[in-house]
Amino acid sequence: MNTKNAETYRRNVEWIKAVYPNKELLTIKDVAQFLGRSNNFCARTYPFRNRMISVATLASYLTA
Repeated sequence: MNTKNAETYRRNVEWIKAVYPNKELLTIKDVAQFLGRSNNFCARTYPFRNRMISVATLASYLTA
């Protein structure tokens, strides 16, 4: 990961944590609300496991 991507990743984590400060795992509904997208779009686009995704994984996918 280059410096620009590392900075973007860090900002994404901070952005997510500002909205969900006490969560490390987010539901499909949380992500859909956060991104302003449908539950179906999020479920198809991001790698949820048991309908959950970690903040770190979501930030990584948003960085890519």
